[in-house]
Amino acid sequence: MAYRHDSDGPVIDRDLFKAKSIAKAGVWTAVCIIVLIAIWIIFPKDKRIENTMDFVRLELKNSPYNYSLENTEGELIVTIWASGITSRAKKAYNGDVEALQEWEKTKNNILKYIYDIRQYMLIEEVEEITLTVMLVNEDNRSRSLLVYKDGVLSYDVVSDVGKN
Repeated sequence: MAYRHDSDGPVIDRDLFKAKSIAKAGVWTAVCIIVLIAIWIIFPKDKRIENTMDFVRLELKNSPYNYSLENTEGELIVTIWASGITSRAKKAYNGDVEALQEWEKTKNNILKYIYDIRQYMLIEEVEEITLTVMLVNEDNRSRSLLVYKDGVLSYDVVSDVGKN
């Protein structure tokens, strides 16, 4: 801080409030706004959703699950299934301790996928879309075993979650 003497008394001269500093901050702010507008123009919402779906495909490519993706108005639905998952769920439902431990591992794996997908959705700025992940019966894909909506467990065939 430097002091200057003025006819009205000492004036504190702070670099932060100099016109040059304010102009630099204004230029950087304008550049940031222009970059954001360019991103929105170059990558429209549909393209960002498609990028997210590509990420999901890559994420699940090396997983033990088969999958299908559906993009509806405001919702991205990821349906996954695997050989033997239904019999494991039945054993867990009947109280088999080993099957219950495997079921919990399955739920944790799916939550990790959801977390990774959600992080990518934040990067792509598609937060307004609901992410639904369903683990389904491999023989009858219309029967859900687990359902997560935006990372919250809404149905679990093994426990009482989501059952009325």
